[in-house]
Amino acid sequence: MKFLFDANMPVALANALRELGKPVTHTDTIRSLGIGALDEQIVQYAADNGYQVITRDTAMRGDPWFQPAVKRLGAGIFFIRTAKSNGKEARMWDIAKQVVKAWDSVERYASTNAVPFIALIKPNGTVSNFR
Repeated sequence: MKFLFDANMPVALANALRELGKPVTHTDTIRSLGIGALDEQIVQYAADNGYQVITRDTAMRGDPWFQPAVKRLGAGIFFIRTAKSNGKEARMWDIAKQVVKAWDSVERYASTNAVPFIALIKPNGTVSNFR
C-alpha cells in the first residue's frame, strides 16, 4: 500500500514520513502531475499506480465526477478533517501532528478495506468511513 499526498498537504510531511520508511509520495514531486494538477488527474494517477490519496480537500467530495470516478477507478481516498483553532484553518504543524497520530489507523484502514473507499481522518486520530 502506497499513499499520495495531495497538493494541499505539506511536502515536508510527506518527505519526513518517507524518511521514516513510510510509502508516501507528494503530487508536487510527480512529473506527470506537478503543482496544480486537477483533482480528477490525481485520483486517476493514484488509482492507476496503486496509491491511496490523502487530502484536505473535502470539497472535491461534492463534485459530480468524484464518487463515480472513485468507484469506477477503484480508488482509495482519505480526507482529513482538521480541527480549527480560533476560527482559523489548521496550521501545517497541526496537520502534521494529526497525520502522525492517525498514521497507524490509516495504514490499518487501508490494509483492511478494499478499494474503492472514501475514509475520514478525524482530529482525534481515528479513521472511519466517510458518508
